Amino acid sequence: MEDSSGHGGKLPESGKKKRSPRSGSAKKAISFEKKYERLESVLHEIEREDLPLEDLLKLFEEGVGLVKECSAYLREAKLTVESYLEERDGAYTLKGLASPAEE
Repeated sequence: MEDSSGHGGKLPESGKKKRSPRSGSAKKAISFEKKYERLESVLHEIEREDLPLEDLLKLFEEGVGLVKECSAYLREAKLTVESYLEERDGAYTLKGLASPAEE
């Protein structure tokens, strides 16, 4: 699939450019926070007893999508953090740094 820029560049199969937590971290963090806040709002709306079934289903679908997006972001963030850390004797240190016992 080609992008719409006319430059012939390829996009991932989903049609969206992939972004990692490292790229644009300030903007991405805000985006994650807003998604999480929206998820909380959706949960509160779903708990209403007077909500019509059609609205409930729409909110449920939105919530499932938000859970997937937030989980994927957190999974990527965890991998990023882990790439900087190593475990020695039950303690975590930054890779390439001596542990306190070695100093």
